[in-house]
Amino acid sequence: MARFCLRCCLLSVALLCISCATSQYDLGMKFSEQGNYSEALNAFRMAYRENPKDLYSIRELGVVCYRMAKYDRSEKILNLVASKLPEDGRTLFYLGATFEKSGHLKDAINAYTRYVDSSGWSDAKEQVKAKLDVMIREQIEQESQKLLAMEASLDLSDIPDNTIAVLNFKNIGNKSKLDPLEKGITDMLITDLSKVESLQVVERIRMQKMMEEMNLAQTGLMDASTAPRVGKLLGVTTLVNGSFVDMPDHKVRLDAGLVDTKTQTTITSDNITSDLVEIFKAEKKLVFDVIDQLAIELTGAERDAIQQLPTENIFAFMSYCQGLDFEDKGLFDQANSMFSKAVQIDPGFMQAQQQLDVTREVVSGGTELSSLEKKVDQSGNKNQLAQTQVSRKIKPGSTQSLTTQNLTETMENTTVDQMLHTAQVLDRGFLPGIDSRNTESEQSQTTFGSSADILVEIPIPTSLR
Repeated sequence: MARFCLRCCLLSVALLCISCATSQYDLGMKFSEQGNYSEALNAFRMAYRENPKDLYSIRELGVVCYRMAKYDRSEKILNLVASKLPEDGRTLFYLGATFEKSGHLKDAINAYTRYVDSSGWSDAKEQVKAKLDVMIREQIEQESQKLLAMEASLDLSDIPDNTIAVLNFKNIGNKSKLDPLEKGITDMLITDLSKVESLQVVERIRMQKMMEEMNLAQTGLMDASTAPRVGKLLGVTTLVNGSFVDMPDHKVRLDAGLVDTKTQTTITSDNITSDLVEIFKAEKKLVFDVIDQLAIELTGAERDAIQQLPTENIFAFMSYCQGLDFEDKGLFDQANSMFSKAVQIDPGFMQAQQQLDVTREVVSGGTELSSLEKKVDQSGNKNQLAQTQVSRKIKPGSTQSLTTQNLTETMENTTVDQMLHTAQVLDRGFLPGIDSRNTESEQSQTTFGSSADILVEIPIPTSLR
């Protein structure tokens, strides 16, 4: 009977501790929402003391640091939590926001991308996608300026042979109303060539920004003598250089050539003439002609993917082309109107719908950090995110082994800097350095910390110095 009573007492104490930790977490969230950050820090610290494996309290400490504009500390705390909870959207979002506030654009893009790809549901994901589009444009512009500044050190021989860029097609006819096709035809070619697995294709935005930085965006067709410079700055061996012209009876002719940037040789493809309303089919013929000139053997799946038409409505396509031009100029209101018109004409035009989703959020202010924070705060809560929590324990005999007891004993006297140092020792290198990233795929791959099985109980600071 005495043993039974002892067990009941121990169970009651355990339940009391759990209840206290939960209530302290909730209290911390309340203080944080009220802007009372000093009390929020105390509450989250108490929640941690009651449950040293409560990663969510540690996460909220990082969020509070962010809201206090202590971005260096917020970054390190949230980086640590992200390595333990790689699918926790709230952690990833505030890590991205921290990098953005600190001016670390590439790191912010990586964190936001990881947030969008995380399994946790959130109302803010569409808005963050739109924000990513704007940030990626800014990033590409910065990279273009950096490459232009270091142009003398670039070497064409270092560029892989399977790299290719499609320059804007030039309207050499007399009908200026067809000018939007300069962006649209280029966009279709890039989209289709990107479906060939063996090719590395420069995205249209990157090409556009680089040509603007080189003051070549409006100069017309590229000649072979200019190709090496363009090839070095875009990082490609092959350039697709083309034009179109209106013909009698509402027809249009497409011409394209391939320029080898290393040898300065040009291969001219056959010209393709079709009705304007069937320009989509003409573009497909041109794509397959380019692929043949490159001596690439397509798989059945690649051929089928290329043959898919984004739309068959020329009016929807022309509106889409105008939207691309406005978007490139930063005129998002006008771009939004054009993409909306394209979708109204052809509701199945998915590329137009995707662009509309972006411009709509930009125009409405939905990509502003303050707006996104509210969305994330509303959709994220401890119960929802607890599904992704993983309990990890230190491996026996590890040199990193620290006990809960000695951490708890020293916690009261631990400063923020000491805690962050401990975090760095436990798990260094949470994000890859800028120089280590592949510029062609920096948006698609992100790594937050190692997957090593290490201790999650870390000391929490008693004050912010």
